[in-house]
Amino acid sequence: MSNLRDKYAIVGTGKSRLGRVEGVSALGLLEEAIKQALDEAGLTNKQIDGLVVRGPDDLYSLHQLVGQRLGINASFSTTLDNGGASQILAVALAVMAIDAGLATTVVCGYGRDSWSRSNVGKDKKDKRQEPNLIPDAQRPREHG
Repeated sequence: MSNLRDKYAIVGTGKSRLGRVEGVSALGLLEEAIKQALDEAGLTNKQIDGLVVRGPDDLYSLHQLVGQRLGINASFSTTLDNGGASQILAVALAVMAIDAGLATTVVCGYGRDSWSRSNVGKDKKDKRQEPNLIPDAQRPREHG
């Protein structure tokens, strides 16, 4: 890669509602944050041609779901699964994609709903008996 200084910029940021957000999936929270970032940057979904995201471990190809929900037709997209390094890796991949000519405007995002799933409500309407930090797809189960 050539010198990166003054060639690339983060032009918008967004965040979803934080804390326990009832009835909103990780995908929904990520969608909220990306829409805010696009609004702040003055961009539309049609101007985005790259998408790099990280979300729940049980959602395969999250980038395709995000693109579909937001109407983004990306020429470059991927879902990361690199733990705490995913966020900075998303920015690095965006820069590399732009530098390589694979995209011109890339959205990077991270969305999880583990806080909503892990904080059991105190009201009687909440039937959960224990925190649900592990997605169903990763819970141990009997085989046979």
